[in-house]
Amino acid sequence: MSDNVSLQSNPNVGERPLGLYLSSIFSGLLHECEANISSYQYALSLLPRSAPTHASYVHDLATARLQRYLLLNRQPEDDLEESILGFTEAILSLPLPRDVPIPFSNIYLTFHALTLAICFRVEKSIHPEDVKCSVIYFRYLHGLPPDLPFTRKFVDALARQVELKLGDVDQDIEEMAGLCDELLNSDTSTDDLAGAIMALARTVLARCGEIFGVQIPSEKVIGCLRTANRRLPDLHHVSFVLAQSLYHRLDITLSEDDYNEGMAILDELISFRGPGDTPSPERERALSCALGFSYIQFQRSGKPEDLEQAIYFSHTLLDGMSLEDPDRDSAINLRLLMQNSRFDGSGRISDWELEPMFRSSSESGKLPSFRDLTASLPELSIESLPKTTFYKHFSAFLPSTIDRRTDVADIEDGVNYCRQLIPSQKSIERGRGR
Repeated sequence: MSDNVSLQSNPNVGERPLGLYLSSIFSGLLHECEANISSYQYALSLLPRSAPTHASYVHDLATARLQRYLLLNRQPEDDLEESILGFTEAILSLPLPRDVPIPFSNIYLTFHALTLAICFRVEKSIHPEDVKCSVIYFRYLHGLPPDLPFTRKFVDALARQVELKLGDVDQDIEEMAGLCDELLNSDTSTDDLAGAIMALARTVLARCGEIFGVQIPSEKVIGCLRTANRRLPDLHHVSFVLAQSLYHRLDITLSEDDYNEGMAILDELISFRGPGDTPSPERERALSCALGFSYIQFQRSGKPEDLEQAIYFSHTLLDGMSLEDPDRDSAINLRLLMQNSRFDGSGRISDWELEPMFRSSSESGKLPSFRDLTASLPELSIESLPKTTFYKHFSAFLPSTIDRRTDVADIEDGVNYCRQLIPSQKSIERGRGR
């Protein structure tokens, strides 16, 4: 069953305005649908529930109600509810005695129609029980003919279930990837294919944001996104999610192949120019992801050129941000931290790169005392923490100061400071209700 009204070609269309012709077609379909509803209702009023044809008329009435619901732009809701009840009643009317012919040719079509009607209700108002029910029905129907027209809706149902965390999230995403692989290997329409792949991409991206550094996307999911990226190169969001998934995995495995593949995808997104020299809609996020790739590569290799690449992406990302962007301050701080990681060739951070408050401490040659810092921990409980207090504690952990600490007693003082710093911060956060 489709929610689209198909118009057959008619040689007389050109003889009158298209709007009038379409209006007459619509009126005719609606009139026929309402006549069918009245006819089935009358027939059912004359039949006992035990009649062999009762289930058949219930099925036909539910079908006509669902058709009217779709014709009237998914109104009224009573038609949708009655169609769900009707399809359910028709299904529950079986099995029939063996000597009675099956009242309608394919019970699976009725089950398909029921599942579709429940999906329409989910689109109107997302009820968790409806979502779980639709997924269960789709799993039962999957693989039974006709199947592919409903695979897209199956993917959407799983995406909703993941969003609401109604099942095993990672298992549901795996199932979505498998369904998308089926669509990629079929002759399904581009619109249905793109819709299913986008639903998978959005779900994977949301999941990556929840479990970063804990669990990596499976090879099945990444493989599906990789195939989709080749088949549908214009879906930049899919390209970005593939790169983000590779970055998510790179952070744990440090795979050179993941780094090279991810950066190649991001380079295409960053350099893309569409009609009118418009950039990719994913350019900003691609820059941010490329920054992450480069910085992980620097941490792994220690090569200055990898750090410079990360700083370059940081500069480019910041240049594209408006002054009102809520992430601008974070981007500035990140660039500062990376600049502070630059080396002057001797293994030490270049003093000229340090923020002035840090630089004055570095130029004096005097390292901050961990004993003094431990004694000043209560200062961190101040609601509006002064910058000088923050920098005093933060500068103790700069590479330029950590690398210069060689005295055993000083290192032990630092360990004691850290032991007191952690519970002190937890106490402060509880007190502030964080």
